[in-house]
Amino acid sequence: MFRINLLPKVAKKKEVIRIPFLGILFFIVLFILLLGGLTLYRNLLIEVRSLRNENISLEQQITSMKDRLRELQKIDELKKQYSEKLKLLDEISQREISWLSLFENLNKNTPRNLWFKNFSMEDLNLSIEGFALSYNDIAVFLAQMENLGMWENIKLVFASRVGNPPYESINFQLSAQYKRVIE
Repeated sequence: MFRINLLPKVAKKKEVIRIPFLGILFFIVLFILLLGGLTLYRNLLIEVRSLRNENISLEQQITSMKDRLRELQKIDELKKQYSEKLKLLDEISQREISWLSLFENLNKNTPRNLWFKNFSMEDLNLSIEGFALSYNDIAVFLAQMENLGMWENIKLVFASRVGNPPYESINFQLSAQYKRVIE
């Protein structure tokens, strides 16, 4: 049976959409929303897993960095200890006499015909007793000691001729003060 609406257009009722069409449309929209929600859930689940894996990796890196940091702190402490020891060593070396350079310079600058009998050094005061074949050798030795720059107040305490020719020599004694040389 057919229905025909003969009312004018203004009075005509709008035709109600049928329920089966609305139900199908509702299920299609619901299915699309459900499919979108599942896709979103799957993507979020994958993102959470990757973030957890990244978090675990970062935690492992943090623990390894902490271990390295501890090692670096130990090394830094050792460095501080050694630098303190080096400072102390420098202070001691500045106070101490460099015996090797002292004897080396004396040996290089001692004339051939001059010999030491007694060498003593108390505090920074040097006393040398010896003998030479001539006064000239003693004068050369005194001049060379002044040129070294290691000695101050170099004085010839005495010089006297001893013995009989041809076996005569000149006994001498000199004093000086050691001047620190910073190398």
